[in-house]
Amino acid sequence: FLQSLQRSQLSFIALPVQLIAPDYHLQATAEDLEALALPSDYQPGADPHTACLAILTVADGAPATANLLAPIVINLKTRQARQIIQIDTGYSHRHTLAVSEKEDPCS
Repeated sequence: FLQSLQRSQLSFIALPVQLIAPDYHLQATAEDLEALALPSDYQPGADPHTACLAILTVADGAPATANLLAPIVINLKTRQARQIIQIDTGYSHRHTLAVSEKEDPCS
């Protein structure tokens, strides 16, 4: 969960994007990197310095979806975060989460 420190009733279900799309590639702009206090040649991904989370949407009668178009990137050292909007990447803000029939999601 991501939860607001100012308004505790505001929270979001989130998952690391790499769990949803293992080959996910984030394209952060120089402005995004500066706002996160990251080097200008750095690209956040599956590393120990940043977390890249997708906000999930769960609705009755519909499959859960993940926003891969605009993930939340967190600089784990400074705890600064920013929603990075991807442009022309082909990612969707409603990427359907699939559960394999071979897997028991509750085990």
